[in-house]
Amino acid sequence: MKKILCLTDFSESAQNGVLYANELAKKFSSSLILMHTYDLCDDLQKKEFHHPLQIAYTETQSRDMLYKICMDFTRANHYSNVDYGFITREGDIQKNINDIITERKIDLLVLSLEGALSPTDNYYGSVISRLIQNIKCPMLVVPKNYKYNGIQNIVYAFDMEHENSFEKKAIEFAKELNAHLDILNYCNDEDEQHAEELYAKYNDLKIQSGYNKISLDIKATENMIHSLEKFVTDRNADLLILEHHKRNLYKELTESSVTKNFVFFSKVPMLIIQSKEK
Repeated sequence: MKKILCLTDFSESAQNGVLYANELAKKFSSSLILMHTYDLCDDLQKKEFHHPLQIAYTETQSRDMLYKICMDFTRANHYSNVDYGFITREGDIQKNINDIITERKIDLLVLSLEGALSPTDNYYGSVISRLIQNIKCPMLVVPKNYKYNGIQNIVYAFDMEHENSFEKKAIEFAKELNAHLDILNYCNDEDEQHAEELYAKYNDLKIQSGYNKISLDIKATENMIHSLEKFVTDRNADLLILEHHKRNLYKELTESSVTKNFVFFSKVPMLIIQSKEK
């Protein structure tokens, strides 16, 4: 993970996400780029920039605030290998972020939630829902008031009916953090032969990776949402990884009900991976 992009609106909640991104950057010796986007309001004579949370900053103010955060991190992390930078952009948030992801070859986007927001009745909430659907790189969403305290337990959940493009990277990610990885597969039935094939597959993955802190669970359930919530709690997870599919079982994971449960009301950070599936 070479480059991390962190979106901030300078709110207290956003600063919490910035601190989380900084800890990740230190852990992976990554570059950390802070980004603030704004919309130009025609009705503001002084060309102030409108912010989703109704806070107006000029471009100069935004740059000064980002610069201060970077300098504070640089002084505090004198012995780390993190390179800090910042970007301000006017216009559509999704387009700006995707442009930066492409231009800077970003590996991870980090942002935090501004409380318990509904994606359908709040501007900021609808922006986050749109990003989940359309962002071009993995996206890590940090719950409000969540403080980074290391990552010891990771849950990676997906539908085994699909080809999963992130499973090896999830193992590498856990290995880098020396964290335990619980791989959770959901299936349509309890076919024993299929389950045995999966267990054999993940035993091979464990051998190939040379990493033993991996476990596999296979579940057949009618209520994937409730099951996943309970699994994350039972495993005392510090991070939940979901690979974002749009068909079959994972169609449920793209609906607003799941967005509310696992993004807007999640108690642990969520890493959302866009599936390569078409």
